[in-house]
Amino acid sequence: MESESIGLTIRRAIKLHKQRSEVEGAGGREAGEGEAGGGGTRGGEARGGETRGGQSGEGGTARYFRGALGRVRTALASLVRHLAPPIRRVRRLESGVAEVRDQLDSLRERMRRLEERERPAVPRPGEMALNLTSKTTALKLARSGQNARQIARTLGVPAGEIELLLKVERLQCQARASEREGLAGNPIPVSGN
Repeated sequence: MESESIGLTIRRAIKLHKQRSEVEGAGGREAGEGEAGGGGTRGGEARGGETRGGQSGEGGTARYFRGALGRVRTALASLVRHLAPPIRRVRRLESGVAEVRDQLDSLRERMRRLEERERPAVPRPGEMALNLTSKTTALKLARSGQNARQIARTLGVPAGEIELLLKVERLQCQARASEREGLAGNPIPVSGN
C-alpha cells in the first residue's frame, strides 16, 4: 500500500516538473521573440521569477522533490520495520536447514561405515570363500535353524555362496532319499540265468 503511494508521489513530482519546465520554456521563447537581440527582463523574470503562490519555480520543485524524498525514506523505513521479523525467521530457518543437512550427512556416513562393517570380504576370483571346515559349519548352522544371511554374516562369506551350498545340499539329500526308495522297492535284477 505504501509502495503505491510512493509511486504516485514520484509520478506527481515528475508531472509537476514537466509542467514547470514547459511553462518556463514557453516564457523564455516569448521573451526572445518580443525583444529581438536585447537581453530583456521578461525572459529572466519567467525563468527566475515567481510562479504559483509566490514560490520560485526551481525552488518549489526542489522543495517538492525533497518532500517526496522524505516520504520515500519514511516508507522505506516502515518497509524495513515490517520486513525485519520475516527476514529473521528466514535466517533462523536457513540455519536450521543447515543443521539438519549436517546431521543427515553425518547419518549417511555412519550408515555407510556400518554397511562396510557388515559386508563380508569378497574372495578374489578363482579363490574359494568356503573351505571344508566352513562348509561343515554352515551346514551345522543351517540344521540348527539359521537362515542363509545369518550364516553368511557369522562366517564372513557372501550370502549367495551359502544359499548355493544349502541348495546343493538339499538336492543331494533328495537324490539320496529317492535312491533309497528305488532300491527298497525294486530289487536289482541279477543277470546271467
